[in-house]
Amino acid sequence: APPREVVKGYCCVQFLVPRPRALLRTQQWYKNALEYFASEWSYFHLFPSGRFVTWQDLTCRAPAQLWMPWWHVVFGEELSCPERHLDPRLPLFIQLRSIPPDRIHCC
Repeated sequence: APPREVVKGYCCVQFLVPRPRALLRTQQWYKNALEYFASEWSYFHLFPSGRFVTWQDLTCRAPAQLWMPWWHVVFGEELSCPERHLDPRLPLFIQLRSIPPDRIHCC
């Protein structure tokens, strides 16, 4: 896997996905991803410290949040995205000033 400092996505998984990019993956891939992230197994797999999962854990979707730096790669982008307000490919309404990736300590 690449070093964490090389992977730079948008904070809080705020992104737009054009239809052709969404279609890079099969419908079955999306079904499997949803099933995985909505299951207790994802906690056991990603957090191997114990086998206790609370209702809050499942409703907060912590495993999907761990993917926050990776979603752009899933949809065909490079490992490092420019900050939203510096990315001319994005529509103006989404070019909000983003939190610099080096200041995100949640993942």
